[in-house]
Amino acid sequence: MKLQTGSLTPLYRQVMDDIKHEILTGGYKANERIPSEPALSEIYSVSRITIRRAVEELVGEGYLTKRQGKGTFVNSARVERKTLALTDAQSFIARCDESGLTAGSRLVELSAVRGSESDCRALGIAPGQELLHIRRTLMADSAAVMVESLLMPLGRFARLSEAQLDNASLPQLCEKLCGVRLAHGKQRTIEVVPASFEQAELLAVSVGEPLFLVTGLVCDENDTPQMLAHMHIPTAFCAFAV
Repeated sequence: MKLQTGSLTPLYRQVMDDIKHEILTGGYKANERIPSEPALSEIYSVSRITIRRAVEELVGEGYLTKRQGKGTFVNSARVERKTLALTDAQSFIARCDESGLTAGSRLVELSAVRGSESDCRALGIAPGQELLHIRRTLMADSAAVMVESLLMPLGRFARLSEAQLDNASLPQLCEKLCGVRLAHGKQRTIEVVPASFEQAELLAVSVGEPLFLVTGLVCDENDTPQMLAHMHIPTAFCAFAV
């Protein structure tokens, strides 16, 4: 690959633009590993320092993700989500559709747990009541982009434990099986936290990689809290419009 050595554009920027072009035109496909730094150095006839700078810039822009011990991979298209719909699973499906991505989900855990004092208080129920805990990995074009963890009163949502939760819309199931129509989210918070070992495994990222942690309540049409949601999202996969 011949770079324009007489150009005013820095070499790392030329490399960066060329790799970005390969990503956008399908030369490097989503979830595919790009060549190693030594290989890219040979392809572009530049130093590994130049390659490293270009790759780091592309990681910062969300085009690439480094996975410890595995290499550097092309990200799926970023999914832009509005803060007004952070806790609405249907909005994730809609956002994927708008981005030309195929939405999916995979059940990780389904269990009954004793609600903590803070969880029960947030849901407006008596302390110590049993809660249904649903944890799923949400996917866009088969790439894991979110781990959602949901808590809801077991007595109210018991029928969900018998439902098929893979590739399913929880709001639709709640209305169909439990007679609860989820309408909106409130009391949302967004913070950045490091990925735990388990989250890293589920999301195919490195341990310690920054994740958005989005926490909020999902309410029905009467503004009654029905679900407490915690969502971990790799920063490379999601942009928030506010």
